[in-house]
Amino acid sequence: MKLNILEALRIIFMILCFSVLINCNSTENLDSVDILIDLENIPKVKPSTIFPEVEFVPLETSEKSHIRRINQILIHDTYFFILDKSQNSIFTFDDNGDFRYEINNQGEGPGKYSSIEYFAIYNNNLEILDPRGKLFIYDLEGNYKSSVNLDFISVHRFFHLDDNLIVFYSFVDDPLLKFYSLAEGRLLSEHLPNTAHRVRLMGYIMNPFFMKNQKNYFINGTTGNIYQLNENSIKKTNNIDFGINQFDLTNYPKEQSESPKYYLDFLLENNIVHPILYFFPNEDIVVAYYEGEFQVFNLHKDNGGSINSSKVDLPYNVKTFMPFIYSDNSTGIYGYTTDIDSALIFLSDFQIGPRPDLPRNESANEQNPIIIRFSK
Repeated sequence: MKLNILEALRIIFMILCFSVLINCNSTENLDSVDILIDLENIPKVKPSTIFPEVEFVPLETSEKSHIRRINQILIHDTYFFILDKSQNSIFTFDDNGDFRYEINNQGEGPGKYSSIEYFAIYNNNLEILDPRGKLFIYDLEGNYKSSVNLDFISVHRFFHLDDNLIVFYSFVDDPLLKFYSLAEGRLLSEHLPNTAHRVRLMGYIMNPFFMKNQKNYFINGTTGNIYQLNENSIKKTNNIDFGINQFDLTNYPKEQSESPKYYLDFLLENNIVHPILYFFPNEDIVVAYYEGEFQVFNLHKDNGGSINSSKVDLPYNVKTFMPFIYSDNSTGIYGYTTDIDSALIFLSDFQIGPRPDLPRNESANEQNPIIIRFSK
């Protein structure tokens, strides 16, 4: 299957947006069990077997709250925090979808950032990462508090190990991980060689950090390797492996390292799963990209401890309406849509009663997204 350049670029965008959901019913012993997913002979199940409940939250649309594109969602104390990189803004809404406030402080001066790469909430502070090497601290009402000047740039994600140690992740740097001390104001160490840095167009995991059983972890979206993060050190614990469909960098020609068309053709022609975009171990969900679309797999352990899987059968039009999947590690998995008709088709599998009264505008571009909460 060949793609023209425009189609290739469109699929590159899809790599960042669409996903494979994997529901794992029993992965308590995360440190000891490799997750092997065999795509050759796999039964199909309905989506309602994984998510028995679905809830829709339309976000208020107004001149002050209009979102052009969702790049990141966090849920904290029933509030939605949404990053729109096209406006360099973070919008907040309550659990009814009512608009609260916007942080938009791009510029020069105290509290001003050049752009927003990523944000996190820690100790009731909202922390904004400026990719030029600065961390901005706001309270949860949107008021600027302080900033941290980092001694490195080109970082894209971060994660607090504790009040002092922060781990930063770069998509492109080698090594991938940087351990930074807030108390000492300096970089302590670097870890994990970037084996895929020469292939610039490869996808990357959207949020590589997570917690499980009071332990901190990092997953490499290119290799599927999972590492436990300790104080200023890392240790490999296990792996997510798609078997014969696993991406092998040694089979990828260096001379094609910057060609989006070749990369996408390579994945399609060789039935390669790549990259892993998310791993939500607290809900036992893995997100990856396969065959130009997202697919859903339900995992469970048999009596011998092996992990088996089944594929969740989704209608095609449903596969086009969930461009991102998020988890807040406590209350469920979240997606969003502006396509109401596809959302209603998706609901038909769940048999949840009357269809919700969802807002409609003549132009989807004028309507804020509708948040979707999937409950297990």
